[in-house]
Amino acid sequence: MQAGDLPAIDTCLEMDRTGQYDRGTRHPYLYRYSNETDIGVYLDRREREVLTQATLIEQADDTTLTEERKTLFSLNNIVASPIGHMSFGKKDTIFAIFDYVQRVGNAQMEEWRADEDNQGLNEPVSKFLRVIVGDGAPMVTGGSILDGEAAVEGGGRYSEICLLLGAFHFYMEVFKKANQYNEEMATFLASTFKGTNDTSLKYYLNFSDPTNPEKEMSSILLAIYSYAVRCMARDGHTDVSPVSIHQYMIDRAIECPAAMALLNLVLHYETTIMARRAMRLNDLDLLNSVIKLSSAIFSAVHAVNYQRIDCDLLQKFVTMSKLQRKIMEHKGFTAKTEHGSRISLDQVHEKYVKQIRRLCGGKVWKVGMESRLEYAALHATKQSRAKDERSLEAVSKGGYEVGRNTPIGDHDYHVYVKVSIALEKSDILAPGSTIKVKGRVIDDPDRYLSPIDGKPLLGALMRYRSTNQRRSDQYFTKFHMRTQNAVYRSEEEMGIPMTICTAVGIEEAVKKRIIRATSILKVPLKESGTRVELHAEMVKLGRFLGEDQIPTNVSPETNKEIIVETLIRLRKRLQQDEIDQLKEEAKRNEDLITTQEQRSEEVTESQYYVFPNDVKQTPEFIKEYSV
Repeated sequence: MQAGDLPAIDTCLEMDRTGQYDRGTRHPYLYRYSNETDIGVYLDRREREVLTQATLIEQADDTTLTEERKTLFSLNNIVASPIGHMSFGKKDTIFAIFDYVQRVGNAQMEEWRADEDNQGLNEPVSKFLRVIVGDGAPMVTGGSILDGEAAVEGGGRYSEICLLLGAFHFYMEVFKKANQYNEEMATFLASTFKGTNDTSLKYYLNFSDPTNPEKEMSSILLAIYSYAVRCMARDGHTDVSPVSIHQYMIDRAIECPAAMALLNLVLHYETTIMARRAMRLNDLDLLNSVIKLSSAIFSAVHAVNYQRIDCDLLQKFVTMSKLQRKIMEHKGFTAKTEHGSRISLDQVHEKYVKQIRRLCGGKVWKVGMESRLEYAALHATKQSRAKDERSLEAVSKGGYEVGRNTPIGDHDYHVYVKVSIALEKSDILAPGSTIKVKGRVIDDPDRYLSPIDGKPLLGALMRYRSTNQRRSDQYFTKFHMRTQNAVYRSEEEMGIPMTICTAVGIEEAVKKRIIRATSILKVPLKESGTRVELHAEMVKLGRFLGEDQIPTNVSPETNKEIIVETLIRLRKRLQQDEIDQLKEEAKRNEDLITTQEQRSEEVTESQYYVFPNDVKQTPEFIKEYSV
């Protein structure tokens, strides 16, 4: 990629001044990062060849494709049923679903055995394996049930059931949790095109409909990479490749904490692109890599549901049989669309729900809704060919032709221009240790200062991989070693405090620390921290008063009420000057320093940030990434 292939910063400034965002040069990087329509994301040459080969194999196995165009549901042998309103996080609901799946599977087996023509044949897969695909809470609750059933003597009532991840929801969670961990940097960039309205910013950072945020994320990445190229040119670099850009960003991250934060955001966003490509190519190995990378993201922000799913899936990928893997690859991961691309099974469900709402008039329950739902389900399953042709015509009128790439749109250029200008003014990737916050030059290589207002943030954010990998290990220990059939939800139950990612969060944490250090009021004290944090405060206070004041019968696992009562009893012995001293200590933030040595160790000793040497030396790597 050459810097001249994209709009120069002067051109960006002119676009921003006039409000006219030209479509610009048709460059492959614009296509690569422009996100998908209903049909699919941009595929590079190698991926397109893989997809073409896979499609040819599928067509050879399904001759009816050439006879009549199929719907999404009929193409994948999916029978749509009327939607039911249930709380999928409750055990009773999941038990009901498990029992339903078992009844269907058992009925299939009885029907198969009753057919004399099947005598002597291998029994069907449904005898051994019955797959349920879901997202979030249902999969966590289901995993808890299966763990509990397996732990009971004589259990195994649901031994045939295999739970698989809904990859579309998983992908969205990776994006949203990446924004949560990198909230200061993500907000800084998003505010350039969303403005400072909290509602607009929250829609980008924690969306419910992924369409626009995905496109905006892609334009942000494009702006960051092109800005990095401009900075490299100013620093005397003449050769540009994906490897050299990445290495430049690593070198800059060691120099400047804000550049380290930007690098983390880039890597997190690239993880979401990996998840999307895993679905697009039906690539389980790539999905496995995404799961490994996302584990640290989820543990950092205490995303308990998906952290539990990560733990279960990492274990499943190691222990699953060949049959389970084959089923997951061909039936439990993605589905074929009418247009020849692939989407995840939970996205199929989302499309079905959208269609049901269109046919039945939204979410409000009305008289006759049951019959309308039944008709809608039948209509979805046996959709007419004429309807298919109309949908294809609508897609064509939207500016997309199957098998061709679409240029980045005007709105996306608006995002690209705004972010490019903000980065240029910030000097985040420029050589040296300084950055600019609202035009003010700041030279502080030992602290991560918010690019929004210059307030200091925790140094722990600069130790993303090392800190959160340990946290991920803690979650795995909780879920799979200590209490296998438990479903933990809160920080309180997990005993693992959440990472503080924002300046506002630091201020709130200081207020809670002051309460923990000085309060004698039961309710505020109880709400100021977890059992572990309150117990640590009790031990600290006991030592302050004298070693013999530490109660030996109170531990971090003790009931929180007892810990709070003990802490209040000890605190009532303090004098006012001692309380003032503890209050001043609680105000101090001890983790605001991040040294270059620490950042260098973080990025150079982890394969998360750099390619291993043995990978760099492979012919495939040299051919793909050399200048």
